[in-house]
Amino acid sequence: MAVLNTRYIGKGVAELVKYIDKCLDAGGFPIVVTRYAGARIRGPDGTPAVVVRCFGRREQVPGGVIYGLPEDVIKKAEEFVGDWKWILAEYGHLVED
Repeated sequence: MAVLNTRYIGKGVAELVKYIDKCLDAGGFPIVVTRYAGARIRGPDGTPAVVVRCFGRREQVPGGVIYGLPEDVIKKAEEFVGDWKWILAEYGHLVED
């Protein structure tokens, strides 16, 4: 288990969706990372977490850790490495436009 000394920017799938939307709106490319040094990332409360980054727009949309995610989200993120579209397709309804 990897607990990172970084900034926590949100909790739950809705926050992950909001981050991806914000990055895309800024013209960036969202990156979702599930492991650090080979170990799964965990939040401050021990729940599954991801590190998010906005490639190309990190000045406008700083990254960090989003925790409190269901285990199935982590597994699917590892299955679809580099693809964030499935997150919006499956969970986009959690966030109002």
